[in-house]
Amino acid sequence: MTTAVDQKCLVIYGKLPDLLQLAWQQITSPGSNVPPAAHQDVYAIQDALREQQRREKKPFLWSMPYRSLEYCDLCSHSSTLVMHELENPGVANTTSALHHASLSEMLLHKIRQHDQPFPATVREFLLHLV
Repeated sequence: MTTAVDQKCLVIYGKLPDLLQLAWQQITSPGSNVPPAAHQDVYAIQDALREQQRREKKPFLWSMPYRSLEYCDLCSHSSTLVMHELENPGVANTTSALHHASLSEMLLHKIRQHDQPFPATVREFLLHLV
């Protein structure tokens, strides 16, 4: 069973600005002034959003999908390998777990679906945002 702390972490995680999702929204929104060539490089838009968040010292979620599949060893669920980088530019020490943490989409699946706990570094990062 997911602990109350992990449930709280899931809520905090869900509130982080998802820069890849925001980049896709910029491209696909009606009346978007993003040139068609940029549709090919949503990751460049995500990177520009990351730099904006860093300048504003606001925490965010930056994601990178890869061209391979991951499989859950508990339920055989499969999904594209996606690495999620969590960053809080408001923390000056860039080597601190409070500044940066990462986890895969499959680990997130296991947390949500199989009550696996968050890794300590990710939990520490998320709880520091409250």
